[in-house]
Amino acid sequence: MLTNVTLSNPVAGYTQPSVSDVKKRDSILTAIGRDKDSRMWIPIKIRLKFDMMARGNLSKNGYFYDSMELSNLELIDIKYERA
Repeated sequence: MLTNVTLSNPVAGYTQPSVSDVKKRDSILTAIGRDKDSRMWIPIKIRLKFDMMARGNLSKNGYFYDSMELSNLELIDIKYERA
C-alpha cells in the first residue's frame, strides 16, 4: 500500500490505462526510506516495468481509477542517494 502519494504529470505520448486492454509501463517510484542503523531518511529511486489494466472507472476520469491490476512486475534498478 502506498500512502501520501504525489503523482507527476504524464510524459509526452502517455496513453491512459484501459479497462479493455493491457498497457505496458516503465516507471520510476521515488520514495524516502529510513535507514535501519542510522535512522536517517534516505531518498530511493526504484525503476520498474509492468503490465497495467484498469479495473474500474466509476468517475469516468482518464487519470483516476478505482483499482488497477499490475502484472509481470520486473524490478530494473534500485538507487539509494546517500549524503
